[in-house]
Amino acid sequence: MERLPKRHLQSPTNALEVRNPTACPAGVFRLKKGGLVLRPTTYKLKYKRRQGLQRTYDITVTVVQYESGVFRYQSWVHFAREFKGNGLVYPLSARTPELAAAEARARIEGHIETLAGLKE
Repeated sequence: MERLPKRHLQSPTNALEVRNPTACPAGVFRLKKGGLVLRPTTYKLKYKRRQGLQRTYDITVTVVQYESGVFRYQSWVHFAREFKGNGLVYPLSARTPELAAAEARARIEGHIETLAGLKE
């Protein structure tokens, strides 16, 4: 199996691999566990916690849309270059890429506030 370039390694399952590179059209990737993934999009943002230690966290969020139309996200939260966690990850209820990105951002910000799936 061939690994995808580093920019595509950010996936909901952290197991993004191409089974047959010639069988996948451009912009479509196969996951080791699951179906076809269309349009993976990565966002980088900062978020300052309002309670407890009021730190500013660096967040990387990747939102992907599956062939079925369902969106999912994976996040990586860092503070001072130290990995703090991924938060809790569930499928998104949004039906458009813009709404999915906004929903993923709101969820991870809530997880940072409550430290759900993160260590401080």
